[in-house]
Amino acid sequence: MIRLSDIHRKISIILFIQFLLLTLYGCGGIKISYVNDIKAPNPAWEPLGMTIDREGNIYITDRVLCVVHKFNNKFIYKGSIGELGKPVGKLMVPLSVAVDDYGKIWVSDFGNASISCYNEKGSLIWSRGGNLYKEGDLEPVETIEVFPITIPEGITSFDNAIFASDSEANFIFKIKADGSYEKLIMNNALLYPEDVCYTPEGLLIADTGNTQIILPDGSSKEIKTKDGSVIIPHRVDVINDRALVLGTYKNKKGLDKTVSVLILMDKNYKTISEKILDPEETGDAIFLDSQRIAVSYPKISRVVVYSISK
Repeated sequence: MIRLSDIHRKISIILFIQFLLLTLYGCGGIKISYVNDIKAPNPAWEPLGMTIDREGNIYITDRVLCVVHKFNNKFIYKGSIGELGKPVGKLMVPLSVAVDDYGKIWVSDFGNASISCYNEKGSLIWSRGGNLYKEGDLEPVETIEVFPITIPEGITSFDNAIFASDSEANFIFKIKADGSYEKLIMNNALLYPEDVCYTPEGLLIADTGNTQIILPDGSSKEIKTKDGSVIIPHRVDVINDRALVLGTYKNKKGLDKTVSVLILMDKNYKTISEKILDPEETGDAIFLDSQRIAVSYPKISRVVVYSISK
């Protein structure tokens, strides 16, 4: 015989769990919705890494055309930076881009295992990779002391320097405008870190191989979807009191399928919304401002703008 008190207890438990889910995920409280695509500058492009500068200009790396495309804050195309080729000094599969406080444009390049720095007009200042060095557009490549970056991926700017994640060396490098560098000592042993984002409190890192993010205070955090799937973080970004994680996870519904997901977090790095993305390869996700997010889809040649609303 089922007692009425048992039924009431079960109902209370269910309601309490629903309340927790509403609190944790917003459950429709904050929505991430499609707005529009940024018009492709070339139908063959494969957009990957992205950033914005202080004026709201958008910079997007292209792993096929091997340049960095620039758009203004109204998504109007303003030209490209860099050129395809080898060795250091040109670009061969540029992965990420950052713009520092002085307008310099920094690019991490997978194919040349290099970091390149350009002025705000797009002229090369210097490029370093392996033990090769190039200064200016017309100078020959020179051999200098070994520059230890092997696979530079995510980069983030601060003042007159950048921080770059190296997914093979498992380090974060700080690189200054003069080309000097240092390895950062971390509290956690990183494994295949794919991205890094500067915040006033410290660095937010996508510790991809360890399926966690490293918070600015040095602690680590595992992120899960609503159904409890553990997310593999690939890209991170921060604006004001919000953080963004672009990741993937394995579908728990019996399908051996990788799903891309956007996770929106509050200032305490608690999930407030999640958005399952189109079943295509994703490249990067950034805040365009506090109300809009851009996501790159390289294989289908799209950069999609999403809105954040209640």
